[in-house]
Amino acid sequence: MRFFLYHCLHGEPRLGLTVTIDGTWQKRSSGHNYSSRTGHNFACGGFTGLILALIVFSKHCRIHEIAKKNKKEPKEHRCPRNFPANKSAKSMEGIGAIDHCKMI
Repeated sequence: MRFFLYHCLHGEPRLGLTVTIDGTWQKRSSGHNYSSRTGHNFACGGFTGLILALIVFSKHCRIHEIAKKNKKEPKEHRCPRNFPANKSAKSMEGIGAIDHCKMI
């Protein structure tokens, strides 16, 4: 995907960038089933090819899964889960592109 982004502050264009954004998942999809639990998304400069931003998505947290299995509250921890489990892994790419636009 190619985007020409304008980062606006108070309605005035502040920065114009050409950015290439791409995402992938750790589990291969069959074209109909996008069930990967993790994925990552990169934003690269259109002219330099350097990575400008990286987002890693995860639907999985082992501590929460063990606590749920044992019917207990999970202990306090730094949870890696940052993507809704009910959403398709295919939507990680689009959501990541929007998040990159907000970050850059």
